[in-house]
Amino acid sequence: MNWAKAFRRALSPLPASFMFGVATADHQCEAYDPQREDIRDVWERERQLTPRGRATDFESRFAEDVDLARQLGCTAFRFSIAWSRVEPEPGRFDQAAFDYYRRLISTIRSAGMEPLLTLHHFTWPVHVQQRGGMIDDGFPAIYAAYVGQVVKRFGQDVRWWITFNEPTFLPLGYLK
Repeated sequence: MNWAKAFRRALSPLPASFMFGVATADHQCEAYDPQREDIRDVWERERQLTPRGRATDFESRFAEDVDLARQLGCTAFRFSIAWSRVEPEPGRFDQAAFDYYRRLISTIRSAGMEPLLTLHHFTWPVHVQQRGGMIDDGFPAIYAAYVGQVVKRFGQDVRWWITFNEPTFLPLGYLK
């Protein structure tokens, strides 16, 4: 069944520009990498929560997921960049990690979908946390440097960007 067409009929009239899609979150779908931990990996360990492990192994199997989304009739595929993978150390950006995301973007586009890129999906590198995390006065500059590197590499291939996933939800993490 083509869910996009079914939704368009059920919710008619939706404009032709309506984007029906799916979404992933890097921490929830990409496998754990001990060389590139993010702050959620640390929190999971400290709170004795179930670690992500192989997660859904999206990094190895993304083509299958993209194809499933295509079969559903999706016109958009949202994903997030794992900041800790592309910048494993302050100021050192990993070209192999960017190459992976380039392949993902290309696969999404080849499937006839629009890539939507989320820059910050509730995770950040441990080195950012060691400098004070999101509440540190230097965070805006650190974040801008990371975003600049991502935009430099993907700005021509991605039209839709999400800076912070659910920004009104972020303070809850500090309250918890």
